[in-house]
Amino acid sequence: MSSSLEGKVSEVIRLEVKDQGPRFNALVDELIATDATGQESITVQLQLILRRVLSEEVHPQVTKTVLVYLAKAARRLEEEIYFEFACYMLTYLKQQHQSSSSQYDDADFELRDGLFDYYINCGEYSDAAKILSGRSG
Repeated sequence: MSSSLEGKVSEVIRLEVKDQGPRFNALVDELIATDATGQESITVQLQLILRRVLSEEVHPQVTKTVLVYLAKAARRLEEEIYFEFACYMLTYLKQQHQSSSSQYDDADFELRDGLFDYYINCGEYSDAAKILSGRSG
């Protein structure tokens, strides 16, 4: 699946900048809507999209909008899958893009908000407060 997904992502990157955002968003929707049973995990597939969207091949404005969309769309995943992916995305953004972190504030907020809800649903109130305050993640 990753080679097929990699091919689709590469096709999107070759499009004009104005067309990339909507196509990345459609690809994210397709992955989330598809049953990944017997295939690569949805988390691995979304991680591949995340890494490619953050590459220098994608215009920064496209990156910003797709990251926010990805953070919001991931909330449609099952709770445990969302938790795994949101933690990965939050950590990846922090590690890879510290110098331009303000560019990704909206995606960071969406992820922290979703993780806050996850922790509250699990009764982990201390972790919920930490993630919302930015001290964890």
